[in-house]
Amino acid sequence: MVDVREGDPGVAFAHRCALCGSGDHGRPVVADGFVSLTRALGRVFVARSDRPVGVDAEPIAAGDERVRAIGRLTGVWSAEHWTRVEAVLKADGRGLAVDPGRVRVEGDRAELDGVRYRLRRHPFDAALVVTTAVRDDGTGTGLGAGRR
Repeated sequence: MVDVREGDPGVAFAHRCALCGSGDHGRPVVADGFVSLTRALGRVFVARSDRPVGVDAEPIAAGDERVRAIGRLTGVWSAEHWTRVEAVLKADGRGLAVDPGRVRVEGDRAELDGVRYRLRRHPFDAALVVTTAVRDDGTGTGLGAGRR
């Protein structure tokens, strides 16, 4: 997991949409492995793994309207819960094309359509909730460590 400031030239990737194949949007791709990124409060967080990975970050003090929207989508009124759900949707590759209510979260595990994910909260900043989801193949490995 890497925390990159906006404009850092050291991170390069392309995009590929899992639904339409476009390179103008969709999941970020790299030559070897999987990568996901998210932006919040002027920061960019990048997760890289040898398995499908997703990352999401939200301000802990999310505004009332944002929390209401999260609750309508997931049935749980929490920015932390939303980061777990959105990280799984990103790791799945279809993002919000999938109903967020289909993601089942229990502790540090989640499931979507029979596929299991390991969840991890990263304490980068007291003002943000940052969560990664990595597809679980049962080995306990996969998420590259590192902080910039």
